[in-house]
Amino acid sequence: MTLQIVPLANLLVGWAAPTNSKTYTNGRVALEVRVENGQPERVELLADSTVIHEWTAPPYTYEWDTSGAGEGDHQITARATRGKTAFTSLPRTVIVDRTAPQVESRSPGAGATNVSVRAPIEVAFSEPVNPSSLEPQDIQVMTADGATLQVTHELATDGRTLRLVPKQPLPAPSVIRVTLGTVNDHFTDLAGNSLGAEGTWEFTVPAWLPLGGAISAYPGNTPAEQVVMKRGANGLPVIAWSEFDGTTKNIHAARWTGSTWEMLGGPLSALPGPETHATQPALYTDVTGTLLLAWSEDTGPEKKGRSAFVRKWGNNTWQSLPDFPGAGAFEYAMSSPSVTATPTGVITINLDIYDGVSFRIEAYRLAPNSAAWTAIPVNTPANQLNPNGSTITRFGDDTFTVYNAYFDILNQRALSVLVNHSQLLGASPINTPTGKGPGSAVIEADGNGAPCVAWIEAASGSTESDLYFTQWAGSSWSPPQRVSTQASANTDPSLAIGDDGHPIVAWSGFAAPKRTIFVARRVDLDWTGVGTPLSVTTGIDSPAKKPAIIIGTDNIPIIAWQELDGSSDAIHVRQLNQ
Repeated sequence: MTLQIVPLANLLVGWAAPTNSKTYTNGRVALEVRVENGQPERVELLADSTVIHEWTAPPYTYEWDTSGAGEGDHQITARATRGKTAFTSLPRTVIVDRTAPQVESRSPGAGATNVSVRAPIEVAFSEPVNPSSLEPQDIQVMTADGATLQVTHELATDGRTLRLVPKQPLPAPSVIRVTLGTVNDHFTDLAGNSLGAEGTWEFTVPAWLPLGGAISAYPGNTPAEQVVMKRGANGLPVIAWSEFDGTTKNIHAARWTGSTWEMLGGPLSALPGPETHATQPALYTDVTGTLLLAWSEDTGPEKKGRSAFVRKWGNNTWQSLPDFPGAGAFEYAMSSPSVTATPTGVITINLDIYDGVSFRIEAYRLAPNSAAWTAIPVNTPANQLNPNGSTITRFGDDTFTVYNAYFDILNQRALSVLVNHSQLLGASPINTPTGKGPGSAVIEADGNGAPCVAWIEAASGSTESDLYFTQWAGSSWSPPQRVSTQASANTDPSLAIGDDGHPIVAWSGFAAPKRTIFVARRVDLDWTGVGTPLSVTTGIDSPAKKPAIIIGTDNIPIIAWQELDGSSDAIHVRQLNQ
């Protein structure tokens, strides 16, 4: 008889718990070892090669109290011994973490004051957070008055960045409070440590977003004023203004790059001397990239004459254009330039002229590469006396000029519109509902070529004035609408037509305790306020005035105006937060 010795099979040592290769803990962790293919005499549990527990019989379960272990990774293995042979499990990593997660950054930041209504809300943590602790009901985005905003949340794959996406644009103006976790349900890291009070913060969503800071060409007490603004070929605003440099006033221009204001050339003044003040800037821009800048300028220290000048931007400099006939003549005043151009580059300009006796409107045309301006006859009717205050706009091949004049038959001043400087639009002047003298008229054409006019009416010697609007209705002017219902002593209208065809106006008005900038839009024949009144200061001695409005990209209104900034006026630009 032969005795056959059969060798014992190798022991298989593995893990019943934890099942994952990595386990996070801030206290105790349950461990359970599984041994197959036989019975060992001894099973040891090792943490970083140090035996922390030993069994001589199953079950091989142990709850490890990690309070004595240092924070960080610990390699856990099980070792079963039978006879002189030891069998070891694959390692498990236990990560001991007793440090609470921290918020490393927020966007928008705590206390941020210029947050877009479409800004995503993001939080970056110091370590991964537990996805199971991110319950929708534990993420609160609320306004200061307690309204809850619906958001969806997205946790990055590394667990360290949480993105909250509002289902609707944030309300403006508003103060938004974000809370991560509640009293009973905390956000935790993978070890169970709770996020503290820093999971709550607030930020402000204003009605208007600033495009840069206060704009001034010079430091110190150098008042910047009379800002005008147009939409550049790229949809971004271009501005021009007059500013005193300590000796004389010059014209300056700048364009918004999307992040900062870039000056276009240096100060502009066509005449030498310390008191040849350059004022009344006028801009023209179009989608072809044409950029024209006109202004008027005192011809000498006695200020009895004024001339007008036009420059064209090209090759990163302002290029001179020919002088106008009569420019520089003593006691001959050219003022209030208004300029436009055709897609082929033909420039048209309107000027108010005072010859020492009466006012009139002159218009000139300059063809590309021409050496001289060509006068355009301006056919104002003979019964309209002292026409002035003209502004011009263009649609297609037509130009429209609005102006005011004294009408003998009405015994008052009123507004008229000329088409191509020759034909009155409408059989009668624009009705002035109060019978007061109209002024500061501005004109733009809508997408169908119908001109729209906004103006101010005030009785002679009175500070009470209102803003009115009318539109050409095909055969007559629509009944004027009073727009300035929110304020008194209204001045300085500016008009734009939205990409949606809706007219929008900005103006300066007084509403206690100070003068601010108001904006209104017409929809379905009704005028409603846009945003909140604009002002950068609260003092009654810093009035906001002389606004200019354009429609930027995505049909968003942009407003520029002048207001005190420290010791002198500066230019401020805001974009509607929508």
